[in-house]
Amino acid sequence: MKKVELTNERKSNFELMRIISMFFIVLYHLIYHGQILEHTTSKSLELIIKFIELTIIIHVNSYVLITGYFQSQSTFKQSKVWKIINQSLFYRIIIIIIMLLIGTSIDKVTIYKELFPIDRLEYWFIKVYLLLYLISPFINKLIKNLTKKEIQRLLVVLFIIVSIIPMITQNETFTNNGYNIESFIFMYLIGAYLKKYKLQDSYLFKKLSKKLYKIVLIVIFFSMIMLNFTFFYFSKYIDGTNSLLTYFAHDYYNLSLYYNNPFIIIQSVCYYCFFESLDFKSKIVNNLSKLTLGVYMIHDNNFIRPYISKIPGISVSKIYSYSFISYLFSVAITLYLVCSLIEYLRQVIFKFIYNLKLSEKFRNRYYSFLKNIYIKE
Repeated sequence: MKKVELTNERKSNFELMRIISMFFIVLYHLIYHGQILEHTTSKSLELIIKFIELTIIIHVNSYVLITGYFQSQSTFKQSKVWKIINQSLFYRIIIIIIMLLIGTSIDKVTIYKELFPIDRLEYWFIKVYLLLYLISPFINKLIKNLTKKEIQRLLVVLFIIVSIIPMITQNETFTNNGYNIESFIFMYLIGAYLKKYKLQDSYLFKKLSKKLYKIVLIVIFFSMIMLNFTFFYFSKYIDGTNSLLTYFAHDYYNLSLYYNNPFIIIQSVCYYCFFESLDFKSKIVNNLSKLTLGVYMIHDNNFIRPYISKIPGISVSKIYSYSFISYLFSVAITLYLVCSLIEYLRQVIFKFIYNLKLSEKFRNRYYSFLKNIYIKE
């Protein structure tokens, strides 16, 4: 029986990737919302923190790549949509109740927005992700009916439209920072393509051993970081020298962190392919990965975010010690673990409610109602 369980256990490579990517999100939010770069007084320390920031910025793209990998050959499940919406609504309601209990002043309009299933100004990733999931069956049909060369051409065209042109024109021709459905569709298509046609089996990589393949991915990954890093600081250097150079350099601070940045896209693909090449199974990793979305919903809630940016040692006016880096990582790990524990408790509660007979009756009536709905042709 034990051997059968091990065989049926889900591979843990992408589950580990989910965990690490969510940790990157927590760490990035600490750096960004805590305005750590702005408070750094040491130039060398600033370079290190910026390098960390450009290293971990692949977090969102990696989640969309995984979605394309799995969902491109899976069926659409309405229950998944409701599961995410219920999870989001649960945290927003619970958190706003806690805020009111501790005496936080919240206007009625804000309360109304929090009670609405999807808040327009909160959890941007959830909103775009759900939209992507809703249209995924149609994207999957496109992928299924296109040849390999046709998908490649499509990806090249989309890469130019959603990444190269916005970068060159400073978002004046096509506005795209990677936070929108266009970028998500593009990354989804890349994930779906790499599911059908593995990078390791391509002409450039198929002659490499597994070990050398991983090394090449790591080298490309850090090369993209260094290129992005170099462009960022060079743009700061040439900004203000003349009108033409200033035009290209002025907004690169923001562009360096946009998810549609071509360096970050290539970096994300290498990150994804590295984890795809891993082959191991771990129940601990698989169980921890189920908590990642909850970690995001808790720590990036509109009411929780200001408290996180005020964590002792994070919200300081001057940062000058290298020991701050280890402290920053320890805070991110602690925050991640606390949010994971809260999400675990929520899942236990929801599982109990789900198994109630009353819940089962409600679900049966709901799905029975849907079956009776049809569209006349």
